[in-house]
Amino acid sequence: MPPLTFVRLFLKQGIGAELTRTALIVPPSPIERASSAPPPAKGGFAGPLLVQPGGTMLITGPFAGDGDDPELLLRGSPALLVWESSRAALFAIAEAGAGSTPTELHLRGKPATAGSVFVVLVRFHFPEQQKVSERGEDISFGAVVQGLPAPAGSSAAAPSPYRNLAVDQPILVLFFKNRAPSVVTDLWSKSRRSWKDKEDLYVPVLPEMVGADGVVSIKATAKGKSRGDFLIEAGVVVSDEMTAPRQPLSPTSG
Repeated sequence: MPPLTFVRLFLKQGIGAELTRTALIVPPSPIERASSAPPPAKGGFAGPLLVQPGGTMLITGPFAGDGDDPELLLRGSPALLVWESSRAALFAIAEAGAGSTPTELHLRGKPATAGSVFVVLVRFHFPEQQKVSERGEDISFGAVVQGLPAPAGSSAAAPSPYRNLAVDQPILVLFFKNRAPSVVTDLWSKSRRSWKDKEDLYVPVLPEMVGADGVVSIKATAKGKSRGDFLIEAGVVVSDEMTAPRQPLSPTSG
C-alpha cells in the first residue's frame, strides 16, 4: 500500500443498506520503508529528515545483522534498538527537544557515522472545558507544529529540505475526529487544502507554510449543536518521504 494512503471503508449488512463509512490514513510500516528505501551511496549509512518523540527512526546501511551492537545517540542520549538486519536498524525515539538534533551511530562501541535529524513536536490545543453551553457557540482549537526545517530561499545555495516531496504533497497531515457529532459540528479550518470527511477535519502542513523558525500554527473552529460535553480526537501522520532514510550520514573516525 503506498505511503500516506487515504482509504475509504464501507460497512454494509448483506446486500442491504449501507451502515457506515469512514476514511483512514494508512502510514507505511518500518519494514516497508526499509525494503523500499534506495541503497545509500557507496555503501554508506542514511537516515530520515524528520522524527517524532515517541516514534521510530530507521537507519539503513551495511549493518552486520548480528554482533555489531548498534547504538544510536540523539544529542548524546541513546535510543532503544528495536531490531537490526543486514540492511537496516530501527530505533525507538524517547522524548527530545524540537529542531535540528545531532545524531551519532556507534557500532561495536565505536563511532561509525554521524549526522542530524529534525525532531518535530506537535502540540494540540482545545478549550480547557470541552463543553457546549448553547447552540451556535463558537469553539476554537488547533495545533502548533515545531521543529520543522525552514524551506531554503530561492537564492540559497543549499537545496530545499523538501525536494523529495511532490508538488502539493504535505510534510504531514493533522487530523481532528469529532467524537460527539450530536454536540458539536462543522469542524473547519481556512488552512490551504484542508478538507472534511463527514464530521472529521484534515489539515495538511505544506512546505510554504513553514516559517524561518520552523513553526506552523494551525487554527480551526467548530459550532455548538446542543448542550453537553464533546470530544475531538487529534493526531498526526508524517509523509513517508520525510521519515524514509534518504539523508546520507557522514562517516566518523575513532
